[in-house]
Amino acid sequence: MILAIENSPTDIRAQVYRQAFGKQQGVLRRFLRGRHDLRRGRTTIDVGLRYDQQWGKALASQALANTAFPNVVPGLSFAGYDTPFT
Repeated sequence: MILAIENSPTDIRAQVYRQAFGKQQGVLRRFLRGRHDLRRGRTTIDVGLRYDQQWGKALASQALANTAFPNVVPGLSFAGYDTPFT
């Protein structure tokens, strides 16, 4: 859980991170009724019906603490939430 980054011979850095296991769930509901062309002379009208609805949520998950530096990058618990849209 440490990433070494060498930008140049004099610029060497380390990035300390935690590993996360995020979970998400999404649902899409779609209804589509066939499209019809109505023609009269030089005029054409396209008619159809479509309905879309989607929603989702972020499920509860955990992120592990960094094994080398747990006091710098501690573990986290995420309670999750339902998305604020439909």
